[in-house]
Amino acid sequence: MPAFDLRRDGKTLLEREWLQEGEWLRGCAPAWRLAAFEGVPKPSPTAGQVGAAVGRFVARVPLYLFAFWVVLLVAESGGDAGTSSPRRPAAVVWGQGPGSRAGSLAVPALRGPGMWALTDRRVAFLGVRARTRTRLFSVAPAPGGPHEDYRAAPIETVAEFPAGEWRYEGAVERTRTTRFLKRTKVIGRYDRIVFPDGSGIDIRRD
Repeated sequence: MPAFDLRRDGKTLLEREWLQEGEWLRGCAPAWRLAAFEGVPKPSPTAGQVGAAVGRFVARVPLYLFAFWVVLLVAESGGDAGTSSPRRPAAVVWGQGPGSRAGSLAVPALRGPGMWALTDRRVAFLGVRARTRTRLFSVAPAPGGPHEDYRAAPIETVAEFPAGEWRYEGAVERTRTTRFLKRTKVIGRYDRIVFPDGSGIDIRRD
């Protein structure tokens, strides 16, 4: 069975397999890796996740070498290496320590591939329990509807918060500070939801 493409088919998967009747999908973002955490400790990986990561790394060494040279060439030309790099995470979880409401997201299952989803009723992270395409080979959604090769994949609700537990604060522009020159760089716009204790989640707008 072909690998599931999070970027190309993730939205279709949510619309067909997860949304409730009458529910409106405000936005979603594919995630190949753990969200960024600010003020909240990252979840520790399980032994199985560590072993799987090592196996993937060994198998993909030639691919990583190729990607490294591509990034170097783009950087030299002054371009952008893409919008799905770790420096532009699918989501940012922020708060005041592990006891904050957002701190409940620090679970190992959040390290797997999946989809962040924001609707008029819920905000959630859905783990995709199937083989997925790597970020490098993921493609954009087809215009005009689902891709002809779309196949549903098993999903698992890793975290979910109903609308009564948070408020939507609209789109925010997130930035990061470059490592060497310490310059501030815009990384994109995110949908922000905030919990009553002041912690929250920013989900990338694709």
